[in-house]
Amino acid sequence: MALSVKRCNLNDLDQLTEIAIETFVDTFLPNNRQKDIDQYVMNAFNSSKITDEMHNPESSFYFVFYDHELAGYLKINLGTAQTEEMGPDYLEVQRIYVRKKFQGMGIGNVLMERAVKLAQHNKKKKIWLGVWEKNVAAQIFMLNGTLKKPVHTPF
Repeated sequence: MALSVKRCNLNDLDQLTEIAIETFVDTFLPNNRQKDIDQYVMNAFNSSKITDEMHNPESSFYFVFYDHELAGYLKINLGTAQTEEMGPDYLEVQRIYVRKKFQGMGIGNVLMERAVKLAQHNKKKKIWLGVWEKNVAAQIFMLNGTLKKPVHTPF
């Protein structure tokens, strides 16, 4: 298994939008109404919104590839880009999504390890990830992941 992580840039916009929509719908459609999902996707994952997020110097996106196939992505936020004010010591993992066919292969851990390295690089002492109470898979991942460093999970 060959895994690689790459920081996204504007040339990746179409691919990022596609995987963001795919993984969000796969994750949340089973517990939500289609019209609610469609509305959220239209607002959160349109090209203009993602472009603005990519231009924010306090946000960054990363792809993870499994044998050269896009398997998932990560979005982190620092400072004022965070979705909730947590203070200057925090890095937010806003999104960490892995395509269904790659789940259970340790790819989420690779993305979290990248987040930990980014936190260290940016001199952040804490990482947080908001998890929806009905997203049991994400809760289990956060509680049972192979990370050696503590992760603050406000759920």
